[in-house]
Amino acid sequence: MTEQRMPPATLDELAARLRARRIAAGSPSFGELAQRIGRARAARGVAPSSRLPGRVTVYDCFRDGRRRIDAELVADIVRALGGDDEELIRWRGWCAAVPHQSQSDAVVSSRLGMPTASSAFIGREEEVTLASRAGRVLIAGMGGAGKTRLAGRALARLREAGSLNGVLTVDVRGTETERPARPAALMEAIERALEVVGAGEALQERAAGISGALAQRRIGLLLDDVATAEQVRELLRRCRSMPVVVTSRRTLELPSYVKVIALAPWGEEEGLELLRDRIGVVRVDAEPDAAAEIVELTGGLPLAADLVAARIAERPGWTLADHAAAMRRRSAADRLDHAVEAAIDGSYQALSEGERQALRLLATQPCEDLSERQFAALLGASPEAAAAIAAGLVRSHCAGRPAEGRIGIHDLLRAFAAARSWDEDAQTMRDAAVRRLGEDLLEAAWSAAEALYAGSVARSRMPERTVVAVSGAEGSSWLRGELGRIVAVSRALAPWDPGFAVDLVEAVGRFVYEQTSLSFARAYFEEAVEAAEQVGDPAAAAVAHSFLGQTLVSAGDPGALEELELIRGYAHEAGMPRIDLSAMNDIGIVHGRAGDLARSRAMFLEVARIAEGIPSGDLARAVVSDNAAIVLHRMGDHEGAADEHRAVIQSAWASDGVPVPVIALAHANLADPLLALGDLDGAETAARESLALAEGRSQRVSLQASTALALARFARGDAVGALDVLRQVQGQEEHIADPAQRATLHIALGDVLLAVGDATDAVGHWERALDLASRASFTYEQARVMLRLARQAAVADAARARRLYESAVGLFAQSGGVEPAAAARELAAL
Repeated sequence: MTEQRMPPATLDELAARLRARRIAAGSPSFGELAQRIGRARAARGVAPSSRLPGRVTVYDCFRDGRRRIDAELVADIVRALGGDDEELIRWRGWCAAVPHQSQSDAVVSSRLGMPTASSAFIGREEEVTLASRAGRVLIAGMGGAGKTRLAGRALARLREAGSLNGVLTVDVRGTETERPARPAALMEAIERALEVVGAGEALQERAAGISGALAQRRIGLLLDDVATAEQVRELLRRCRSMPVVVTSRRTLELPSYVKVIALAPWGEEEGLELLRDRIGVVRVDAEPDAAAEIVELTGGLPLAADLVAARIAERPGWTLADHAAAMRRRSAADRLDHAVEAAIDGSYQALSEGERQALRLLATQPCEDLSERQFAALLGASPEAAAAIAAGLVRSHCAGRPAEGRIGIHDLLRAFAAARSWDEDAQTMRDAAVRRLGEDLLEAAWSAAEALYAGSVARSRMPERTVVAVSGAEGSSWLRGELGRIVAVSRALAPWDPGFAVDLVEAVGRFVYEQTSLSFARAYFEEAVEAAEQVGDPAAAAVAHSFLGQTLVSAGDPGALEELELIRGYAHEAGMPRIDLSAMNDIGIVHGRAGDLARSRAMFLEVARIAEGIPSGDLARAVVSDNAAIVLHRMGDHEGAADEHRAVIQSAWASDGVPVPVIALAHANLADPLLALGDLDGAETAARESLALAEGRSQRVSLQASTALALARFARGDAVGALDVLRQVQGQEEHIADPAQRATLHIALGDVLLAVGDATDAVGHWERALDLASRASFTYEQARVMLRLARQAAVADAARARRLYESAVGLFAQSGGVEPAAAARELAAL
């Protein structure tokens, strides 16, 4: 049997095979495939209402990121591609055999800050020195061998030497899941922590953006509990300037530039040193034989030695011989490693009943660690009672402090305590604990969102919920740090409380949309849509679909328009005009990008008209009126566009319902038509006003305003000053999520570099802009770049220039606007 006949390992692999099958059949369009399927179903007698699949439904079968697949639709697609009965049987078998994508591999958590330890680090001096000098290093060893402690000590030494400002720890949790996290999930967690947005979708681009951010902030990277080499290969290859430490239970096959430290068990001297440190020299030296036996029974594993030492310290009335005898009696257990199981069981039995129950609940909730407030919510206890329990768990070394103010447990302890929970706790108890944790996260999420997006986040599902006042910076930091836990808890609750997932998405949806990658946002919002479908409530569906629709629009997805019409249907049914207006605005954006500027502008103006009659409609009216002015500028009416932008600004200031960042964006957009009119003073004033308003409120608007300011300087003839501003914007490019805005930046960089005589670098930036615009199907930006590349090629390669001009003319024809005439004239002249 050939490899291709083997079942695919993942749904992504299945989609890749389907794409290859379509190419082999001549690449028929998705619309054509839908028609073929409809005709075949009609011939089989399928009811008319079920015959014709949507073009986007067919397209979805070919894309990556699916979590489940419609096997019958896949079979119909293969039949439409010319497959015979034998091939259909094989494809049906593949669909049945392929594992459905568990989204446990989609989210990984991370935290900024030096790793903390509850006790002194013992021994391993040679390994610490080697790890701190290696740059990129893998620490491999069995569970409980002290890999994470060693990594933390090595990075702490670099911090003490002034080589680092801090450490970013990524909890990969490779030993806790059957499906290891994908490399993109690790990068997503790192990007959230470092506030890197818009680095692209390719792993190489994202790893390069992460490398730059780590170097700029002088932060080391700890990738803890990695399962496969593939998870970290690209990060290790790209992150060369700052230390990267990987821990794993496996000796991963990594490139030779990664130093491997195989962590062997402790010797007797290190075990005795730990005992002396934890329980005192006098007790150890008084019973040397018993102390040596205790060390031997811990199996040379620091985790086991720590647990035993903590238990000895808690029972000063016992002799070391008593403890050694108790350890021997427990040695029959074998569910985990012999020594570790015995140590954990002894420590567990020494806990109070409340502490044991807390440990079991901590082990069975889905997050890798919790804040003190979250821990109290999990237990349903007061902050004071939870703090006392946490202190007892930490004192016994059954839990640790992975960061200040947080509590977590080693994965071996988690496995032990989870097994005890299944024996001792009712499922209703575990469910109630996770529900309390979820409620706490939801409350904090709303506090963070309302601080970050003051006045512009609607709460349709739980309008009565109170929030705690925090600053915007605190809200942003909390969301970056807790998003992974939010998603984990949402998934844990989804099977029996899908409405909670919709509640959460309404709270964090805007942050996910603006501050995470498009692939992550799409996957998260698709999960919310699935949860909303289980709820069966049009209001829930409207909320979940609205965020998915925005993401599809930003990605230039061909299914965006169909999704937006679906949103409008749900919004009408649920009586949610705000979501309907938002979908109409996005429809206008889609039409504008497709080149139908008149239809786009008409849609924006219609939304503005409707918003006048809706309470709190000022925000929607300001946004769409500003969009309508942008379209007018593209249609060539620069004076009219400038007047409309000014009207937006004036009415927004007169309203209490329009957030300052929206006004800042209108000022930034005003600069464009003023530049086209030659009003350089006005353009520069608008850009500076936008910068002042956006400061501390919107990084994206600040960068757009800075680009406009640079273009105003360039128009004055100050190419050097313009280049300096654009380079500063480029240094923060990772904060720009919108591909069109990033493409505009690179177009501007190319224009200015050409003016200062660096044609090679200019072409490089234009090609980068073309790549960004092409991947998002933004034809207007593609056309602008093609025109510039054509002009540059005309100097030495007339044939290539002609092809580029023809492409530019065709793309301008698709996108509308006023520049096609210039491109056509230059093509004719060529």
